[in-house]
Amino acid sequence: MDHESFLQENKTVVIATLLILIVGTAYYFGAGLGTMRAGPSAGADAVFDGLRIKSVVSPEGELDLFVHARNNALARLTATEGEPIPESGTAVFGALDGAMMREEGVFSKMGDSFDELPGIDLTVGGLLAPTGTILDMLHFLSAAEYAAVEGEENVFVKRDPEGVPKVFFTLPEGANSSLELELAEGNLADYKTHEIVGVTYQPLLIGSSEAAMMREEKLFTAPGDEIKRFFGTNVIVVGVLAPTNTSLDMLHLTPLTAEELS
Repeated sequence: MDHESFLQENKTVVIATLLILIVGTAYYFGAGLGTMRAGPSAGADAVFDGLRIKSVVSPEGELDLFVHARNNALARLTATEGEPIPESGTAVFGALDGAMMREEGVFSKMGDSFDELPGIDLTVGGLLAPTGTILDMLHFLSAAEYAAVEGEENVFVKRDPEGVPKVFFTLPEGANSSLELELAEGNLADYKTHEIVGVTYQPLLIGSSEAAMMREEKLFTAPGDEIKRFFGTNVIVVGVLAPTNTSLDMLHLTPLTAEELS
């Protein structure tokens, strides 16, 4: 087989691999960080309003986030393949999420079956263009399929004082969670309420990409640092998660619920 024929037959794998490298590099070496510091584009920003999120933890302890967004918001995004809006029986994937699944052989083209969710028959309906936000790492479903997902609605969006959306995962203290967490800094044993000079601080774990942004903004330097009035609550950073190249990198993990943060 000549070189040109080889590339043509392996075009899908080549494109997926390049997209993983490009989008992943953006997150870890600044392009993605710059986008999120300034806030997402208008199209991406609209998707965060009213976004519903369910977490599903695999038997291996890996986290997947399945979401339902307003159709008129998703319509403002660009699909590199297929359509940006999931219909009944289809799933649409963020840029990095889709590229990784394609590289892993979960699917190869639009219309392929997607069987990660037991009892829910789905085909791949679209891949979104990169946004430089956590949207690149999500599975988008229609309202009916989202309702059928057996997951927890323990992930939610809050906006910082500049209006930039931040995503939180409620992880109760001492919970026997099946989520596999590896820390690059800090200690999971410190994930508990702290009393310091009569002030109560809630523990905060931070994903690797989000931690890099927060350090750029000088919100903290190292585990053990206190942040007062962080979304209305005093918190202490107890750890930074090791990079996973998944949605976990963009999350804040806290014992608090959406109602307990401002």
